[in-house]
Amino acid sequence: MMNHTPVSSSLISSVGYDTAERVLELVLRFGTYRYYDVPIGVYRELLAAPSKGKYFHRHIAGSFSTSPHPATTETAKPTLNLDNLAAVLAKYVPALALESVTDLIVRREVQIVITRSRATKLGDYNNPRRSGFYKISINHNLNPFRFLITLLHEIAHLDTWNEYRNTVSSHGYEWKKSFRNLAMPFIESGVFPSALAEILRTHLRNPSYASCVDHKLERALKPFDGVKSTTPLEQLPYAAVFKLSDGLLLRKERLLRKRFVCAALDSSTTYRVSALAEVHPTDDPLTFDLSQPVPNSLELFAEACRWNRIDLVKKLLAQGIDARSAVPNGKTAARIAFENEHFDLLLFLTSIPKKDSTEINLICR
Repeated sequence: MMNHTPVSSSLISSVGYDTAERVLELVLRFGTYRYYDVPIGVYRELLAAPSKGKYFHRHIAGSFSTSPHPATTETAKPTLNLDNLAAVLAKYVPALALESVTDLIVRREVQIVITRSRATKLGDYNNPRRSGFYKISINHNLNPFRFLITLLHEIAHLDTWNEYRNTVSSHGYEWKKSFRNLAMPFIESGVFPSALAEILRTHLRNPSYASCVDHKLERALKPFDGVKSTTPLEQLPYAAVFKLSDGLLLRKERLLRKRFVCAALDSSTTYRVSALAEVHPTDDPLTFDLSQPVPNSLELFAEACRWNRIDLVKKLLAQGIDARSAVPNGKTAARIAFENEHFDLLLFLTSIPKKDSTEINLICR
């Protein structure tokens, strides 16, 4: 017999739920009713609802069958035109994924809306309680692989909501599991290029709330975006002056994990800008008048080594920079040159006469 939980309601005396069979049993004032194929989220929401009777009338009565084997009836739902759907999706998803993606959309009866570019999100999902139907919107300007990942991300939200409603975290364990199960068949079938597939496989072990938060995945996706007039901020040297999309002029400074501290040119305000933000460079950042004192000279020295600017390295050494001292990131100049495969610069640095007994061949700190 199903275990019941007594509830405080003028309509419902107790609520029971069979997790394995997905059966909801309600003891009402006028009898006991069973509802079949009910998601566990509906059961949890009913128990948490301030008015059990209102929740019952709005979300259970008429929404779920009282028969374990309901007769098949014709519905008034509009049928999707598969040819039209496939023709539209063919413009946005990889060719190898078209058939599978179309099947996912048709089986879930979800409306896909292609929207203008949005700065704050790549896509979103609206459940039927908000829009009256399942709806997923995705930005029109995504490359095919980014579009597919975003679409699967939002379909995972749909599947999670169908099962758990609003009783679990938006990007919690349940969503992560659903996203992983949706995406893995596309990886295994070779839809994604091998290098991108491996990075995506790693991402799916613990997917983040947005693909752009995972910088490895974001870097792997960027080459498929096509030619752009912008440059990722992380590719600009130290002290580069650049312009954001809103016209704000900034100068790049030090890195804090995944964001750079950037100073406004017309005020003392500083901003933290994502390392992968697309920006518009405006000048040659490593051209300085070294006859004047240079602020943050050690950071400039590190960036000159990173970008193989031997001329600037020599000028800074002439100003008294010690080639063997650690720069702000804790590495030596030789280590930075080695990591970036600037072997000509490495030879130059290791040829500088010693000022003390430090072993020059210990390039790693």
